[in-house]
Amino acid sequence: MDLSNLTMNDTFESLDQEEPFETEIDPFSIIKCIVALVSAFSNIFIIFIIARYSVLQTRSNFYLANWCISNLILMLLVPIFVNLFGITDVMSYEMMCVWDESLYALFFGNFLFALILLLDWYVSIYTKQNCTGKCKNLHIFITVIVWILVLAVAIGSVSFCVMSLSYPLSLTSFLLGYFLLFVIVVTINVLRLVKIIIFKQHLEKNRLVLIFVTSFFFCWLPNWISMYGQIALGIFFSDTFIQCTYLLGYSHSIFMLLIVYFCDKSFQFHIRKTFGCDKERTCDTNNQNKEQITGLL
Repeated sequence: MDLSNLTMNDTFESLDQEEPFETEIDPFSIIKCIVALVSAFSNIFIIFIIARYSVLQTRSNFYLANWCISNLILMLLVPIFVNLFGITDVMSYEMMCVWDESLYALFFGNFLFALILLLDWYVSIYTKQNCTGKCKNLHIFITVIVWILVLAVAIGSVSFCVMSLSYPLSLTSFLLGYFLLFVIVVTINVLRLVKIIIFKQHLEKNRLVLIFVTSFFFCWLPNWISMYGQIALGIFFSDTFIQCTYLLGYSHSIFMLLIVYFCDKSFQFHIRKTFGCDKERTCDTNNQNKEQITGLL
């Protein structure tokens, strides 16, 4: 994929910069909006539960909360929201460029937080490295670095839009971030199988993070394949298929909320506690089935 000849090209060379782009609302876009809104609520709820109960404020959950913050902003910036709520029906091409570049920068942040969360889980599970005492603030430093990278990509990309230059900085970061996620997820799962099958090691007691990141990986896999196919291989997919890939990706936060409730007893207990449910009485009708699901971890 040769991007060298794009650096100084006029982004809007073939377009009339004075001519606005009229947005349209279609039923499929409304479905995407609904999914994105529910995903935003799921992110808010997970962040709220982690912030409210100190027992849940672990290093992994700190990464998870920041991941949810990044995804929350992304869900609230989904372009179709502009049409659905009638804020504006007309967009300039420059505004579209700024909008899209900001979205891809947040996508990049999501991939980075997912990678860090998975690597942190793997190191804590399969190695004897424990930096609780030596570097207890390392997770804060790493998180700050990630947010700085996201802001740098966003600001750089928006600057290209303002100067009418064409260089897909945020899109390249998006593809690179997912490629790294692809490599790490596949590598870690292969290493797990080797340890379990060949070295006869027991399954991990807590696979929640692995389920989080692997499900995130598969939710965005169709989108990454379609985008890479278009950019690198010249394979074009229908607009309906592309929209469906985004719809699947947007829905991951909903899956994440379901996963933390059904697969993590601590989260489940504190979610019930938030709604004033007594664990042993009113909210325990399906406890046996949920414990069976949790036991798979």
